[in-house]
Amino acid sequence: MENSYERLKIPVHKIPENEDLVSKFDVFQQYKEFTDCPKASRNKVIKYVVFAYDPGSPFVMDSVSDLKKRKEAAAEAAGFLRTPTTGLFDELVKEIMELKNEETNAMIFKFLQIINNRTWTLIVTNEQIFDEYTALLMEPVKSTSATEDKKVLEAANIKSKLREECKVIADDLKKLYKEFFGDNDDLKDKIVAKPIKPETV
Repeated sequence: MENSYERLKIPVHKIPENEDLVSKFDVFQQYKEFTDCPKASRNKVIKYVVFAYDPGSPFVMDSVSDLKKRKEAAAEAAGFLRTPTTGLFDELVKEIMELKNEETNAMIFKFLQIINNRTWTLIVTNEQIFDEYTALLMEPVKSTSATEDKKVLEAANIKSKLREECKVIADDLKKLYKEFFGDNDDLKDKIVAKPIKPETV
């Protein structure tokens, strides 16, 4: 497994769990997004960010077009545990993965700046937008009375526009994947074999 992490920009996997990642890497010490994170959870959160958003991460390589799968694998590798009875992550981890935690979001954005690759940043942001739009598309439109018909029509119109946006984003992502991973035939095959679609959410 060690070799699969060799492309990480910041080799966080090499640091033992009981040692603070911020103290081990100068790059983290330069930014409050990392230093302000509570020490109790800091290592896990930083590892999650690196594993989920570093383009050289094995979880990116294994799940090129499956954002949910990538985030879950990254969370487990970072040390976050699922609840044994439900098999689900706790609320904090779900917030982090769904970009609902402001502190972690700031850390992710700063990490993307550190990576300093515009194509990769576009891939990450487009994946997230596609994920959010698809979730909205999958919410049912309900009507409880005739007076709400107008609202239903408006919702349907919005969904139609979202669907068109999803198509555009999916096409953009395919181009961005090929631009970013262009010289990697294995990843090209994965992109073609696993196209972006609502079922990947």
